[in-house]
Amino acid sequence: MKSNRLKSISPKRWLLRTLIILASTYAAIDLLRQDYFLAIVLTLSWAILIFAEKRIFNNERKKELNKFK
Repeated sequence: MKSNRLKSISPKRWLLRTLIILASTYAAIDLLRQDYFLAIVLTLSWAILIFAEKRIFNNERKKELNKFK
């Protein structure tokens, strides 16, 4: 039987997601301001943070899935 507990997010993951949201928001703002160099830099940092989140927290997901087997 599955437990009905709420999924809590770790502080590390919360911080990383916050950085991802900030990077994408500032990239959009700088694109609207026509500051293209900073928009490109922030877009690249956003992409790097997305890939990092997938790699860092992939093991946590595998561990969570193994609990239910």
